[in-house]
Amino acid sequence: MNLRKISLALCSVLILSGCQRDLFDPDKAISPLPGLQVPNQFDWKTTSNISLTVEVADEFNGTSTYRVDVFTADPEKNENALPISSGAAKLNEPFSTNLDLPQTTSRIYIRQMDTRRRVLVKAVDVNSSTLKCDFRSVQTAAKSRTVYARLSEQHKQYELPANYEVLTDLPATLTGTAKAYLFRGTANNSTLEIKGAYLFIEGNVNLSQKLRLTNGGRVIILDGGKFSIDGSGIINTIDGKSTIAVMKGGTFKSEIPKISTYNCDFVNYGTFISNELDLDAGTFYSNGDLNLSSLIANSEGEDITIAGGKAEIGTLTVTKGNGTVEEGAEVVVDNLKVNTSARFVNMGKFKAKEVYVVKSELSNQCKFEVENKFEINSSTLTLGDETFLGIDGNATFSITETNMGSKSVLSVKEKMVVNGKSYFKGVGSSKAGLWLKGTMELKWQSLSIKNVELVCSEAYVSNSNIVKEENATVVTQATITIPANECNGSNTPDPNNDRDGDGVPDDLDEFPDDPNNAFTEKFNATFAFEDNWPYHGDYDMNDAVFGLDLVYKLSAQHKVNEISISMNLRALGANKDLAAGLQMDKITPSQVASVSGYKTTNSLFSLNSNGLENGQLQAVFPLSDDLFKTMGVDYYNMVNVFINGIRKDPQNVTIIVKLAQPTEKSLVSMENLNVFIVLGKRRDMEIHLPNYRPTDLANQKVFGHGDDRSLNKGYYRSHSNMMWGIMLPNSSFQYPQEMVRLTDAYSKFSDWANSGGTTNLDWYNYPVESKIFK
Repeated sequence: MNLRKISLALCSVLILSGCQRDLFDPDKAISPLPGLQVPNQFDWKTTSNISLTVEVADEFNGTSTYRVDVFTADPEKNENALPISSGAAKLNEPFSTNLDLPQTTSRIYIRQMDTRRRVLVKAVDVNSSTLKCDFRSVQTAAKSRTVYARLSEQHKQYELPANYEVLTDLPATLTGTAKAYLFRGTANNSTLEIKGAYLFIEGNVNLSQKLRLTNGGRVIILDGGKFSIDGSGIINTIDGKSTIAVMKGGTFKSEIPKISTYNCDFVNYGTFISNELDLDAGTFYSNGDLNLSSLIANSEGEDITIAGGKAEIGTLTVTKGNGTVEEGAEVVVDNLKVNTSARFVNMGKFKAKEVYVVKSELSNQCKFEVENKFEINSSTLTLGDETFLGIDGNATFSITETNMGSKSVLSVKEKMVVNGKSYFKGVGSSKAGLWLKGTMELKWQSLSIKNVELVCSEAYVSNSNIVKEENATVVTQATITIPANECNGSNTPDPNNDRDGDGVPDDLDEFPDDPNNAFTEKFNATFAFEDNWPYHGDYDMNDAVFGLDLVYKLSAQHKVNEISISMNLRALGANKDLAAGLQMDKITPSQVASVSGYKTTNSLFSLNSNGLENGQLQAVFPLSDDLFKTMGVDYYNMVNVFINGIRKDPQNVTIIVKLAQPTEKSLVSMENLNVFIVLGKRRDMEIHLPNYRPTDLANQKVFGHGDDRSLNKGYYRSHSNMMWGIMLPNSSFQYPQEMVRLTDAYSKFSDWANSGGTTNLDWYNYPVESKIFK
């Protein structure tokens, strides 16, 4: 503000008091800023209101709720990216919202997340006012597991050799080292002994008493072949490595209570059904369908490999040897026991009711789920990158080291007990997650974490027995997200701890104990005003500068219950009294329950009991009825506009608007929140952004006076299409110094305005450093 501003202000009082229009020739209109020729249709907006609809990819037939987050930066590449909007969606129940986006935004990123914090991210180009994002066509990423080599190539299919003898009847004994016999008929023998020979079966062989393999004898069941032995029989192998192999399409079925063999390898590509099978100096390989009551490997070299297909096993025991579940295999067991220097590696999808690991190594390179109990003692547990080990029941870790890959998750639902010192160490480039949804008991010594996010209840956050090493945190809500892949998906996530019953699971709910609110949505901007309306000012746009940070609280149905409006008052370059207010253009006073938090020091705004201004058809309330007092200075002391002038820290005021009923977000989006300042101590002298209508208390007789041409061109526009206020979608906008024109402080501003907002949309990001206030 300078002397010209003061003289113009005095003239305006004289003109306005006479209620006479000044004479104006539109053909001689001169812009107050040289070089500007602003088009009539230019609206001066720097944001666009966009509608967005998101369809989620559902794995669980509509039983699960997903969280949807919207970002302006890719959250997969920028871990510090914060969502600007959030909500819930289900199958056939899409997420919809309205977004106020900077016009510079060319792309947004949508993230879908379930209760396991598995995520899918999709980029959407902002090329329309109506955007749609459909995750239903998005495939989850394949998880590469190349750390452990596949063993499949070591087990070749057993094919019928060129020279073989066809048997029409099956004798009790077959002899001949490596001699091949083919049987296609049906045999119901009591016994069968194979001495070094190879029997290929394409028919049916049923034994009632004994199968005996000696000198490396083999039984190979080909496509269509069937072999069975009833419960009174035995299988006996001696003298050399023997083999029982089932090819694709073949079937082996044993009803013997226990198969105890020595030095025999079992290979299955077809269907293998048996009770207990105890490998004694032998191996077991399956890449087909498997059903066993028990499978035991008790010594070094007795390796079990499930390379593919589906396996159902009662008890799976690996002692000293190796157990491997390869990629593509799906295994379900009642009990897994890994003992005494054994190693068990899962690269497939593994489910167990109970797991016991003692003095051994357990490695999960895909998905490992435990229904009831998980106990590991004096062992090493390894989780590969982006893998999942979920324990629905109780888990006990005793003197155990757990190495967790990037964004791997170990989840315990009921109770975790730590006996002796146990170490959970993130070994990847990103944190791993240790999620405790129930209770925790620390016995004897401490639990140490490194590069791990421990998620637990508030009771454990400050526990001194939890030792936090490098990059370790203890929180009550998980923050890390995991790219969705086949290793951490395909099973229903826990829906379904939902304490407040609003339909949004606690793990996705920002307000898990508040049934009215589930999500937040944020918007921030800077508002800059000239105070000389209805006359042009000097257009340094620093007479009143303040930021607004809006936080919406939304219900599970994405309706707004509450708005927090934080005003950050940064500069006052005026020498008259100023106030600031806000009109909700689409909300009536009856739709507002209360407004609180603003500062009032005089009677400029006449307020009713719920905090709204009297005499208004729309909801109107003050942000501050005296900006100078809010700033903490006397009247007419310009603050934060001269480099060598008065400096003050920005001042914050937070207003809370509570709505009477959950309200559609579009009605209270920033586009429909009408911010204005009030001049002098005259409540009827308001300045709004261009094209925003005044409140009901504004003096309508002022419009059309001075340089204002509101009656012809839209509210608060001058004869040269200039404005008196502008919103910048940038909470740190650097405004000009006092008496420095906006065109001088921002070299790209003129091109933007002259183009009608079609070029140099990001002009406010390129200040002339010597012209702005710092």
